[in-house]
Amino acid sequence: MANQEHLEKLDQGVKVWNEWRESNPRINPDLRDINLERKVLKGIDFSWTDLRGTNFSWGEFGGANFRGADLRDCNLFGADFNGAYLGWSDLRGVEFVGVFLGNADLSRAYLNESSFSESSLRNVDFHGTYLDAANLAGTLLEGAKNLSLEQISTVKSLYQAKMDVHLLRDVKKKYPRLLRKPQK
Repeated sequence: MANQEHLEKLDQGVKVWNEWRESNPRINPDLRDINLERKVLKGIDFSWTDLRGTNFSWGEFGGANFRGADLRDCNLFGADFNGAYLGWSDLRGVEFVGVFLGNADLSRAYLNESSFSESSLRNVDFHGTYLDAANLAGTLLEGAKNLSLEQISTVKSLYQAKMDVHLLRDVKKKYPRLLRKPQK
């Protein structure tokens, strides 16, 4: 359950929230299980915030800072994280359905066992991202930065994923099983 004081501060808007965060850098906000459906919170600082179980569906979080945030069990359906920083965030087991992560930074984020469906990860930075058993089937991966074959080797599926020609060629050569339709 969210900390009421933190929730009240958030309700005052992005500017007030970010100023409060800057004045209180040692506080790790607790905003568990809140509803941010259809909220526009572009540029918000959610770094090191506990956001487990939060509903982000159809919200706009472009340019937001989620560094080190705990986002497990969140509803991200249709959310827009264009250009957001999600480095070091915990997204293990999260289902990304119709999520736009274009130009986002996922450096060293934990995406283990996450599932992507009809999501865009165009121009995303994957430097050191943990992708063990992540399902990237049907995902748009064009322009992916720092996505190594070592990382690719750990994913569950790349079936019908769209990626740059050179990456597709390397995957076909080394890990063709990832491009096959998953068995049910």
